[in-house]
Amino acid sequence: MIFISHQHKDKEIVSPIAYQLEEIYGEDNVFYDDWSIKPGENIIERMNEGLERCQFFFYFITENSLKSPMVTLEWTNALKERSAGIQFIPVRAEDVNVPKIISALSYLDMSTNGIETTLRQIQDIVSPGVEKKKKDIPTFNNLQAYVTHENFNSFYYVIRAKRFFEPSGTIVAATNLDQTEGEFKALNAPMYNSGFSENALTLNNTEVMNAFTINFPGGIRKGFDFEASFNFKEKENRKSGQVYLFHLKEGDKLEPIELITVISKDQIPQPS
Repeated sequence: MIFISHQHKDKEIVSPIAYQLEEIYGEDNVFYDDWSIKPGENIIERMNEGLERCQFFFYFITENSLKSPMVTLEWTNALKERSAGIQFIPVRAEDVNVPKIISALSYLDMSTNGIETTLRQIQDIVSPGVEKKKKDIPTFNNLQAYVTHENFNSFYYVIRAKRFFEPSGTIVAATNLDQTEGEFKALNAPMYNSGFSENALTLNNTEVMNAFTINFPGGIRKGFDFEASFNFKEKENRKSGQVYLFHLKEGDKLEPIELITVISKDQIPQPS
């Protein structure tokens, strides 16, 4: 059995992994509170039952889980049982210090590598070579962007990572405009690359769009905002042109960026 030890406030980043593992290995082989602990059941008893069957214990280390007495009880018990055959694997899910008692152990660094890489690493530990199945499962988009109209002819974006570092720093503005009609540029990055590709992607399997790209070579780190703008070179382009923002991840996977519309820059909160 795979035991997923986490704090409930971190479900947005843990659930995408837990549900993928449930789809691959089956609900009975993955201990996760969404399905392993039913309403009214004794939490401690169910946790002990899970630990008794556990072969792989994944402890997701975050600021929330480090403060949780229940999570601490789970991982300290699992650590004691390592000699009984439990493989104890810490997962550093945020930029926090790993507890000294387990700092000598090898751990997975989701805060640096992201969810997709961490999931592949977990599968390699549990059973190398098992293929992922496709299913509607929880997703988590680490990037979000605040967007406002600087003026009638431009969008202003503040792009940030919500929880952890993104090694790919490529942002794609998908639009039906071409290079003579629009311009996508970074505003506060000392170094970045830009590009344009015609008919580069298809939205909703129907609409073929052009891609303006900007790439931040060092990736996108939590706590540091990138500012960008999409400028319409003519007023009529603003009326006819639509712009969608995506993050180009490893493996050429396009992930939509959550857009939060604000009236002015003053409404954009400071990064945490």
